[in-house]
Amino acid sequence: MVALVPSFLETFFENNLCKKDFGKMQNSVVKSFAIIATHILLTSAADNCNEDAPTARTKFGEVRGTVLKSREGRLFAAFRGIPYAQPPVGNLRFQPPKEVDKWKGIRNATEEAPICIQQDFLFNHDPQIEGSEDCLYLNIYTSKDLCQNKRNGKLFPVMIFLHYGAFLSGSSRSDIIGPELLLDSDIVLVTFNYRLGVMGFFTTYDDEAPGNWAFKDQLAALRWVQNNIHYFGGSNKKITIAGQSAGAGSVHHLLLSPTAKGLFQGAITMSGSALALWAKPITKQFFAITNITAMAVRCSLPDTKSMVECLRNVSAHDLVNAANIFRQFIKSEPLTPYFAAVEQKTERNPEPFITEDPSDIIRKGNFHNVPWMIGVTSGEGILRAAPFVRQEDVRQKLNNNFDKITDMLAIELSVEKNSIDSLWSEVKRFYFNAVENLDSANSITGLINVYTDRAFIYPAYQSMLVHKQMGHEHIFVYNFDYRGKYTYGDLFATTKDNKLKYKWGVSHCDDLLYILNSPGRIPNYELSGTDLEVSKVMLHIFINFIKYGDPTPEHLWHPRQRWEELPNSNSLLNEEQLHFLDISGSFEEEHYYLNMTNNFYSSRMRFWSTLTKDDVTPQFSPTEMVWIKILLLASLLMDIRVSSKTSDKQLPLAITKYGTVMGTLMISRNGRFFSAFRGMPYAKPPIGELRFKAPQEPEPWSDLLDATRDSNICIQQNFLFSKEPEVEGSEDCLYINVYSPISTNSDETTNNLLPVMVAFPYGAFIAGSSSSDLLGPEYLLDRNVVLVTFNYRLGIFGFFSTYDDAAPGNWAFKDQLAALKWVQNNIAAFGGNPECVTIFGASAGAGSIHHHILSPQSKDLFHAAITQSGTALALWAQPQREMSLVVAKTQAEIVGCNSTVSTGEIVDCLRGIPAEDLVNSMNYFRFMKSEPLTVYLPAIEFETENNPEPFITEDPKEIIEKGEFSNVPWIIGVTSNEGILRAAPFVRQTDLLKTLNAHFAEYFPEMLALQFSVTEEDMFSTWVKIKEFYFQNKDIIDITVPESIQGLINVYSDRAFLYPAYQTSLLHMHKGHENVWFYYFDYKGNRTYGDVFAATENQIDFQWGVSHCDDLLYLFKSPQLFPNAYLNSSDLAMSDLMISLFTNFATYFDPTPQIFFDDEHRWKPLLSTTHKEVMQNSDLRYLKITGYYNVSNIDSIKLSMANTFHPDRMRFWTDLPLKENIQNLS
Repeated sequence: MVALVPSFLETFFENNLCKKDFGKMQNSVVKSFAIIATHILLTSAADNCNEDAPTARTKFGEVRGTVLKSREGRLFAAFRGIPYAQPPVGNLRFQPPKEVDKWKGIRNATEEAPICIQQDFLFNHDPQIEGSEDCLYLNIYTSKDLCQNKRNGKLFPVMIFLHYGAFLSGSSRSDIIGPELLLDSDIVLVTFNYRLGVMGFFTTYDDEAPGNWAFKDQLAALRWVQNNIHYFGGSNKKITIAGQSAGAGSVHHLLLSPTAKGLFQGAITMSGSALALWAKPITKQFFAITNITAMAVRCSLPDTKSMVECLRNVSAHDLVNAANIFRQFIKSEPLTPYFAAVEQKTERNPEPFITEDPSDIIRKGNFHNVPWMIGVTSGEGILRAAPFVRQEDVRQKLNNNFDKITDMLAIELSVEKNSIDSLWSEVKRFYFNAVENLDSANSITGLINVYTDRAFIYPAYQSMLVHKQMGHEHIFVYNFDYRGKYTYGDLFATTKDNKLKYKWGVSHCDDLLYILNSPGRIPNYELSGTDLEVSKVMLHIFINFIKYGDPTPEHLWHPRQRWEELPNSNSLLNEEQLHFLDISGSFEEEHYYLNMTNNFYSSRMRFWSTLTKDDVTPQFSPTEMVWIKILLLASLLMDIRVSSKTSDKQLPLAITKYGTVMGTLMISRNGRFFSAFRGMPYAKPPIGELRFKAPQEPEPWSDLLDATRDSNICIQQNFLFSKEPEVEGSEDCLYINVYSPISTNSDETTNNLLPVMVAFPYGAFIAGSSSSDLLGPEYLLDRNVVLVTFNYRLGIFGFFSTYDDAAPGNWAFKDQLAALKWVQNNIAAFGGNPECVTIFGASAGAGSIHHHILSPQSKDLFHAAITQSGTALALWAQPQREMSLVVAKTQAEIVGCNSTVSTGEIVDCLRGIPAEDLVNSMNYFRFMKSEPLTVYLPAIEFETENNPEPFITEDPKEIIEKGEFSNVPWIIGVTSNEGILRAAPFVRQTDLLKTLNAHFAEYFPEMLALQFSVTEEDMFSTWVKIKEFYFQNKDIIDITVPESIQGLINVYSDRAFLYPAYQTSLLHMHKGHENVWFYYFDYKGNRTYGDVFAATENQIDFQWGVSHCDDLLYLFKSPQLFPNAYLNSSDLAMSDLMISLFTNFATYFDPTPQIFFDDEHRWKPLLSTTHKEVMQNSDLRYLKITGYYNVSNIDSIKLSMANTFHPDRMRFWTDLPLKENIQNLS
């Protein structure tokens, strides 16, 4: 290999600095250096304005700096403490940085700004909390001759340096990131602070606190530089971002983030990348970090909005201190539990920093293809090995628990569970020669190397390989193995003790010693001898790269002396191709070497490539495993206490059939603590080959499952609540939640089993979820019941059917069935009685429940049922035989699948279509934006060898007429104005109103789905009768007038909800169903779902009644839909009433049990009509719940028994020639 002779530099610059003619020089290396020297000479010759206090103008105001002196004695301007964003305090905590306000006059920029609040375990054995939240400031170091350079139009290249500190500490202070070495050259240097630890990375994984505040600070700083650096003599067209350690991980993230596009033209990463285990983003499955942080500072609240609001009021000191709750085995481990997060792009978070795992971004080639210099040091692992070995108490602790190292290396996250022991044995053999202590030089070297490779060199190796494979053009790699007089290893040790007399190598950060002055770290720091020579070489490399995007540019260096970049390749580079600059030597030897070589730590890289699951990019982060699985779990089991409010409460654990789960604590409306387990899988993710298949049991897990937050919602496009809905959610969504007032950590769990209420989400089979901000448990958990909620597949994923074995359909119902089986097998672990299960739900949830009452597959899985505003006889819940195959083939054509092939081939093709495309394709079926809501309905299945357990094999009406249903206690309910569900958007959305008014006679019969209920011959006459009855037989129906609006509401109410409920109740009673109660909800509260369904703020002059779903307002807290909901006295009284009726029913199978109510005040069930030939309206005995909210008068609520149920309206539908009408109903 060609060696660059560094000693030549000194002689050359002493003898030839002023020479002008180098054309005759024979040595090409001399020629190259001469050109550089000439360039330096010329750019230093500009006139000086002799300003002792330089000033510069910015977009926000003027600043006054000071003058500092470089290592070589050159004066330069220093502007320190310039704000680049508003202080992120108060309501700006956990928010993206906001642009700074303009200032008047000249701002003093001569002093250091506050550092960001931190507890620095990197450089202190017992660190105190220091710094401030008001810390978003930057520093600029530039030529002192600002005025002269401006007149000449001279702009220098810019280097922006991102400081190190493990994302928990560090700053841009000039005594830490000192400019004196770099400012011997004509560049502009920018340094800045960014938020750290909890302040920089706290996330709730939703819009309340998406996270990545540190990265967003960095982005704001880069944008500030773009807009202002020309005022300081810097070119915004020639910016290189550089960083060390956490700063390097940040730089790599900026290379991958679309938000940073165009903000820089080069990158330098020193000992860090976004693929490093400590820098990769974690996902919402690690919400436990969020929740425990909140609990530690008394902010453990049921919804993330309340949690974040509470956390914004906690002192910064207490928040930083909360991280110590995670540190147990070793005082400084983990350094920080707060990390980058994968964000979602939403209306409230329109500019997420990163929305995918870095490895996925790289594999897609979605990175900024700028010149990139990647560097590592040979002993990176000294960062952690030094304190572990040199602190005697820590070393002994590891000696006694040597296998703890496998946890600290996160081995478990890189291999299958059953391979951990064998892998750890391989690690010990490879790095420790099977020695299990840290008492020898060999084992200390092994500890250093294993940390070096796992946390730094292997991720760097992976980064360069995959970037090159995906087309990243100019990548230069160096390995720094020069051991100077000073080392960061002594600083990381945080002790002067070195009893083992181990000879430490080149530490993490040691390359920084030669480009940045750091008197704050090393007080008497002065480079001499070969240290000084290495510094000059490193500076030339860096300065060249900053100027030219090449550390040894072609026009300055002879080809044989140049630093070769990695070659371009469409495949992964082999060992021979992976060449790099090796910088070696030592201060003691008084020599150093620069050599181009290859085989980048070959044997060690092969070791990790063959051991981990993915030989290209790591899939997991040790932060996730160490700090969740080990330290977090250890903390909980060691009885870590939280706030005074919950000082006697531990986070609940429960043991399910599949593994142990950890929940959190929530507080009921009346202040009762209860356990909440959210996001537990009840089936495998129905993705890939499992799409359009019955759910399969989840895989067991051996580790603690984090069940502290809501899961993904099922993929959907929610036209119920949004005018222009985006596709949201995931196919991986089959998760279940359990809320229990019983402590799952005590014997109380099995000794006092409580009634179980399983809530089915509503949503027209196209939308909805079990999220705790939608079906909030706070009201019901004031009572002694266990509440279960869950997701099920929706739309095409829930009901696609080919009407044969290829895709029998009813996937949503089969998900529900799987959830009910999960309850039977696991609910006792949460204090629930599997022999006392009530299923309940509204709308689509209610229609589902009726189907379960009819399906033989659901027999004995529940013992009572409540259906609110939905039955299986409603047209939207009935199977439509003639539709299924037509819809299936049309669906295939829409997404580009061949519809003429077999159904099996159609299904195979559809399984390969992206989920979002399938959801979007539903819009091709809609003729009026949101009509119909769905074309995917239940299917009648056939029992076959491949479909041995069909959910439903007959029409629901036929099953009821045969009496083949589960004869369980049942409450059926409706609201008085169900039709507001669809009337509200049609009337209140201006565009829909205009369209419907113009095409009412054309569109409305189809919107009522009359084509499925009457023959073609009867269609016109049926429509005429409907117009006559509901719209006064007007030729032109104007739905802007109150009478027509109410007619619209009534016809939807009757067609979709009231008449099917009426038929269902009477037919079931006629066929021997015992113990059926019916209620009619007509209480008008302070809030209404009508406003939600309208999906607009637009109001009209109309008195809206009690909407579809309004009875839910008094059962569930729903901050997602009603953020500032307040129950006044009468609303609260109504809620208490509904809660009592429902929980009584779940407990006693009677809403007003005889043990509490006398006969006069009981809600009486329907009377049996088995003895009658004809069913009559008067047979429907029901509870009428009426009233109007009044702030102070709860007497407005009225309960009464009635037995005439809209007789005229029910008679109207009975007399129509509808296919679904039942016999013997007068």
